[in-house]
Amino acid sequence: FPRPFPNCPHGGQKFVYTGEGGNDMLGNKHQIAHQTLTKGNLNLVGNITLQMPVRVVRKNPDPNSYTKNVYIYDGLYWVTRCWKHKGISGYTVYHYEFVRLPGQAAVASHEVHWGNVDGKSLPVGMRAKDRPGFLLADLSRGMHQYNGKVNPIAVVNTVDTTPPPTVLLPGEELSEEGQANLNDPAKQAFVYLVQNQREEGVPEPEPACPKDCTVRAICNLNGGVNLPYLGGNRLRTPLDVVYEVPPSAQTRWSSVDLQQATASQIGCQFRLEVFRTENKGWGVRSWDSIPSGSYVAEFTGNIMTVDRFHSIEQSTGGVTGCARADYAFDLQVIPIADRHIEGHEEEPASEKAASN
Repeated sequence: FPRPFPNCPHGGQKFVYTGEGGNDMLGNKHQIAHQTLTKGNLNLVGNITLQMPVRVVRKNPDPNSYTKNVYIYDGLYWVTRCWKHKGISGYTVYHYEFVRLPGQAAVASHEVHWGNVDGKSLPVGMRAKDRPGFLLADLSRGMHQYNGKVNPIAVVNTVDTTPPPTVLLPGEELSEEGQANLNDPAKQAFVYLVQNQREEGVPEPEPACPKDCTVRAICNLNGGVNLPYLGGNRLRTPLDVVYEVPPSAQTRWSSVDLQQATASQIGCQFRLEVFRTENKGWGVRSWDSIPSGSYVAEFTGNIMTVDRFHSIEQSTGGVTGCARADYAFDLQVIPIADRHIEGHEEEPASEKAASN
């Protein structure tokens, strides 16, 4: 559907939709003829008669999107009534009342706030501290950054009285207070990691070979003739694994090429918010639309051997293994030389990662 009337006063639960036709689509878009009860207008009358709901998708402007718009599905709506009247240009216009079916998830577009990481287009009334249920300005304590600047992660709770999780910076967990926080379930404490922590027995990865760090080599590793990213840190094409140029080789690259091969090293460009859910603990959402293929964030945690993981899992009965073992997964470690071989089968790695 075309966009419904703006400034909907019912939080998306009800709105009035204007019918189609009669506009000067090649000029100023003004009404130049009467709308008729045909095509889409007639179809909506059929929805009323047959009592069939309509799926509603809202269009919102987004300068970061390739199409300059982003579309959000808002659910099923009844078309409850239809009427016609004379519009401001003197021509007949059809209007339809849409009412959202009960029992659906919250209206998604009602929760989206448009702007960019610098806040240039963020209205003053939508600052983090003005968010409903605001608890904390920055969960990351300054560790979450984009392009060298702090990108705070707010915490909100509109569900209950649960306080925000306690965040420890790397090293603070070694203190007596840090251990007490980690052992207190009420604190929901965790160590905020911005890079992987390797436990004893887990080797460091081998340094990148210079011949694998040229522009042509990185293009080949990403399966084509182009570097992996477009503007805005978006993937040029879907890839199972993305190869970037390591910091040690970046001095030999131009600034233009670096922008297309270092998205994960710049950080998260989107403004994130941690929020309390009704029955699934804490969740994370974005204040910004995230275009398809965009880099969001790196999944970091503790890397340990499989034997070490199993010993912790057994000692805790699998409940809190690896400090929340439900976020554990196997890593696949394959030398770059083997990745060039078509049809190469991955071997199970002797490492395991658990997110904090």
